[in-house]
Amino acid sequence: MGLVGSIPPEIRNLSFLISLDLTKNTFGGPIPTPIFNLSFLEILNLGENNLEPLSPQMGNITSLFRLSREFNNFSGNIPKEIGPLSNFGRLSMSGNKFSGSLPREIGNLTTMFGLFLHSNALSGMNIFLPSYLQDIFY
Repeated sequence: MGLVGSIPPEIRNLSFLISLDLTKNTFGGPIPTPIFNLSFLEILNLGENNLEPLSPQMGNITSLFRLSREFNNFSGNIPKEIGPLSNFGRLSMSGNKFSGSLPREIGNLTTMFGLFLHSNALSGMNIFLPSYLQDIFY
């Protein structure tokens, strides 16, 4: 798309938004808090930007089905607040700077079928992952 700057907080006005794809821009800085209050959001694609940090508030979007945050500047641990995303199907956070181990709460994502975390600095899969996961790239 070629958009530059930060994601505007006015995104909160899109209260019935179902899908948001901001892939391949040059957005930087934090993801604005209002995104985490979009209660109908099912698909959130933020890949290939310069976003940071990853907010624990992402667990507020309980309707979220697919989350793509690959190739940004996210670092540190993957937030345990991902656990409440009960409708979650696909998580893609490859190509960031995540470290540590996966949070146990990922095991709570009982509807998840795809987990993509390669090209990070994660250490070991020491949690229970559902046996029905179809795709795991770690």
